[in-house]
Amino acid sequence: MISEKRTIEVYSPDGVHSVILRASSSAQADAWISGLCAALAEGTELALRKANLLIRDVLEGSARHMGWLLKRSAIDSSTNSIKVFIWVSKVCLSYSTKCAY
Repeated sequence: MISEKRTIEVYSPDGVHSVILRASSSAQADAWISGLCAALAEGTELALRKANLLIRDVLEGSARHMGWLLKRSAIDSSTNSIKVFIWVSKVCLSYSTKCAY
């Protein structure tokens, strides 16, 4: 079977849900991927700038990467969970449970 290279599968952050987009041609699929990548890059850059403003008193330098983790309690993982904001700088990996979200 020859791959047509005109479908794009997008997953939710938790990996549970997905959607498959099918373009009319591989060129159109490439254009969709370029557009999605550009939008994600712009959103990530904006979020990093905002995060660096919030954590500048805590961090030496600036964050290069960031994300959210969900810390679950070992006793009852369905109800006791804490959102943890993490960031990576040139010298360290740090986290906070007190960031506004």
